[in-house]
Amino acid sequence: MFICLGPICIPIWGVFPFIMIVVKKVYEWWTGKPYESPAGEETEWAEAVSAAAAKLSSSTSGSSTTSSTEGKGLRNRGTSSAAAAADDDGQVTHITNTDGWVAVLAQSKASGTPLVAKFTADWCGPCKRIAPTFASLAAESGAVFVEVDVDVAGEVAKGAGASALPTFQVYKGSLRLGSMSGADAAELTKFVTEHTK
Repeated sequence: MFICLGPICIPIWGVFPFIMIVVKKVYEWWTGKPYESPAGEETEWAEAVSAAAAKLSSSTSGSSTTSSTEGKGLRNRGTSSAAAAADDDGQVTHITNTDGWVAVLAQSKASGTPLVAKFTADWCGPCKRIAPTFASLAAESGAVFVEVDVDVAGEVAKGAGASALPTFQVYKGSLRLGSMSGADAAELTKFVTEHTK
């Protein structure tokens, strides 16, 4: 069961985190300064990402030729079709399981390229409204953009702490640089620009 409040849809069990987000905003308004969350939170995938990044770098350092998928760039490499699938324009990769998620985090760590993740669902109206903005940011940015459907890859969303939809997070490897929820196009653009410099 879900509750939609303005541009955010949250599951019933996610009401407490949503209240904490509201309290954070009130704190920021009241004090006039931003709430500082602990910088550089390591996620539960840290060990798996490190192992996959080491494997990825060792397999690419020993070869002098590149495959056709490697030539297409980070957005299309290193994940099986069961784990991830790229859009027709090649800008947003759809993650369908934990293996695909760990693979893109490992690629982000190995290359130093930021990873922007969107946690969404087919039934989420605000998610659909913000989709064109997310796609245009993906086309303009040098970062890797992925989309995780919480109904298909719920274990990834749970591990990332995505309790409201849409939720956007920026990673470098297994290090989460920032997170935001909501379907505000201006805020999303500012968030992505800030964290992918």
